Amino acid sequence: MKKILLLSLICFTTLAMVPQGLEAQEKSKEYLIESSNLKELKKYKWKDVHKYFKSFNKKDEVVLRVKYENPAAEPEKKGQVDNFDISVSGEARNIKDLTTKMENLIEILSSRF
Repeated sequence: MKKILLLSLICFTTLAMVPQGLEAQEKSKEYLIESSNLKELKKYKWKDVHKYFKSFNKKDEVVLRVKYENPAAEPEKKGQVDNFDISVSGEARNIKDLTTKMENLIEILSSRF
């Protein structure tokens, strides 16, 4: 009986020593938006991004990233934006500024189409 108790105690202690990062995934510090529709990107609900980063520490470095693939892109056509992948980063406390920058970048790029 003592051997079982000792073995159980050793197993429990070993499990307790496993770093928590291996047991539970950390919430991603990158928010990725993928689309093939510019109208959707221009009308994106940025409050969803604000909600996502609300639980982060204010000094956490976060990334807001947008990937766009133009389904109507013509190979070798000059003056068109085929695809883009842009990101802005900063501290979580500045997420409103980061989303404003991203909105402005999307507006600029969408005017090129």
